[in-house]
Amino acid sequence: MTLTARTKQYFILALLSALTACAATGYVLVQLYEQGAALEASLTTVVESTAKANAITRIENLTEETVDDRAALAQAFFSSSLDGTLYITELEALAPTLGLSFENDLIDVVSAAAGGKSEVVMRFSFSGSKERVLEFSRLLENLPYHSRLESLQLSGDGALWKAEAAVKITVFSS
Repeated sequence: MTLTARTKQYFILALLSALTACAATGYVLVQLYEQGAALEASLTTVVESTAKANAITRIENLTEETVDDRAALAQAFFSSSLDGTLYITELEALAPTLGLSFENDLIDVVSAAAGGKSEVVMRFSFSGSKERVLEFSRLLENLPYHSRLESLQLSGDGALWKAEAAVKITVFSS
């Protein structure tokens, strides 16, 4: 079977049309895939930015809600080394009311490296009756500041007891 020239032309034209349609369909599919990937990336970006915005809002709300808590917490720290001097003065005034004699040995500010915390180091001694010395020692263990009772040495015989204490209190600089 031989094809006529006109049939050959129609066949070639149909073949070219089919190839063009396949190429156009392939191009559309590739573009669809690329646009889908771009849309997915955009959606991921939107979700991430929404999550970040929500996190910022939560942090802002938390910051506003905790103002009083942070202020109360800041009171547990000395705000400057001058507070250490005022505090030791209060201890000196408190000791006689408890029937103790009080002697301040050292107040020193230990500054930390950049960004670190500073501490006020206090060394003092007090003496009096055993009960009063022990009571004052318990007070020192529960100082209302961010502190450490570094050492406490008690000695005594009979009615007179003596204690030597070293306390470090953190200085909070805001």
